[in-house]
Amino acid sequence: HTYHVEFDPPKNEGFCDSDGSPLSQRDDDKPETVKHRL
Repeated sequence: HTYHVEFDPPKNEGFCDSDGSPLSQRDDDKPETVKHRL
């Protein structure tokens, strides 16, 4: 499952709703990285 920080966040921040495993965010999907590339 994928989540969106604003529009589809998990019920428990940082954890998967399905199995409770910790979530992570790819380095290339962070605002700072995108700003740097532009």
